[in-house]
Amino acid sequence: MEVETKEFKIQDETYYFRPNFRAMIEFEKIAKKSTSQLDDSSMIDSSQLLYCGVISGMRKKQKEFKLSYDEFIDLIDDNFDELTKVLFGGSEEKKE
Repeated sequence: MEVETKEFKIQDETYYFRPNFRAMIEFEKIAKKSTSQLDDSSMIDSSQLLYCGVISGMRKKQKEFKLSYDEFIDLIDDNFDELTKVLFGGSEEKKE
């Protein structure tokens, strides 16, 4: 079964989110801890995992993604409604 890649737009830019194995590996590299230690009540862990899912989605779609974690947080902070639609429903899902 293939993992879905979800598409979302912020400020006329298209981004892709893919919650897969690669995203978990990226999370462990960035967070410097195992995914088994992930605290789903932690905003830091959640935002880092989200960031890693975008890194994975952009890679899958062969799109360049240069935002640092802090730049990404600033971007989603100003556009949280759009991102919420992608994560929790209400937007089109794209399969690869």
